[in-house]
Amino acid sequence: MATITYCSDITEDVTIRLERLGLEGLISALPVTRLAGIYFMGLLGRENKSPHQSRFHHSVAVAGLVLRILGRTDLPEVIIRHAASAALLHDASQWALSHSCEGAFARLTRFNNGRIIHAMIFEEPVLPPKYHLGKLLDRISIDRDKLWMILDRKKQCATYGTLDAGWRLVLELFSCSMHPDTIDGITRACEIFNLHCPSREALADCFEYRTGSLGVRRTSLDLIDDFWRSKATVYADKIHDTSSIALELRYSLAVTEHLAGISLGGALDLDDTMVLNAVGHSLPNLTRKTAAQGYKLRFREPRRYFIERSALEERDFILASDLSLRYKSSAHA
Repeated sequence: MATITYCSDITEDVTIRLERLGLEGLISALPVTRLAGIYFMGLLGRENKSPHQSRFHHSVAVAGLVLRILGRTDLPEVIIRHAASAALLHDASQWALSHSCEGAFARLTRFNNGRIIHAMIFEEPVLPPKYHLGKLLDRISIDRDKLWMILDRKKQCATYGTLDAGWRLVLELFSCSMHPDTIDGITRACEIFNLHCPSREALADCFEYRTGSLGVRRTSLDLIDDFWRSKATVYADKIHDTSSIALELRYSLAVTEHLAGISLGGALDLDDTMVLNAVGHSLPNLTRKTAAQGYKLRFREPRRYFIERSALEERDFILASDLSLRYKSSAHA
């Protein structure tokens, strides 16, 4: 198991809570522990890099937020265990350097992240057995189909109408504008770049459970607005900054050149240090031609995040599934 460094927001308390749910085997499984060697922001903000800003710590934090939010409900433990498991595994297929070179690795291996997680859960032979999770999931009584339903947007849409209220509530949490992944992801990015953002705990505490529904109270909109503005800032000023885009394009091109022919299992074995050592300092210059090639490899399409201020103001209680009416994004013009 990788060496894990805990910090104030990713505490051993979260891990203990997960262990009490019988998920200790999942926390220590290779697809999860390998994330300790992958920095959360990939190539960006590395001057502020610290041991507790890995994809592992992000995954555990997301699971902690799921437990914090769903802990206010009367959902049965079996549903909460599946939701926490999905949170732990949502980034299990992340490549080294995180989103920075995701497109490059997808081209090299011909596998996207969702396809890899599916292969892990259902033990497909395209993956080395050490990355298989199916038998472990069976032992800890996590239903593979239910887990995949939570993780896959297409599966969510196809099955939503057939589910009982408890499972539907989990899908609404995982697919709403303020889902736990984005709460931790944006607060973590703001910590790395020293930008203002409300705390993840305060944002999670905006959620309430009323008469079988999950939502937020109207008085929480100012705090959530503040968060959405922070999200807009970190994307506009850091992630989609021209220098960030150029850096990711150059590394993506270098990865496709230096790691050509790598297998799927071999690519998953890599951590950030291995990839940076393989690429070295031989980054291609960006010409019009190479920039165009690099853009095809870049995972993150520039987007603008904004608030529809007039939406939802009249409601006292706003369903989680309706938050997208106020919190929006669009492709950059």
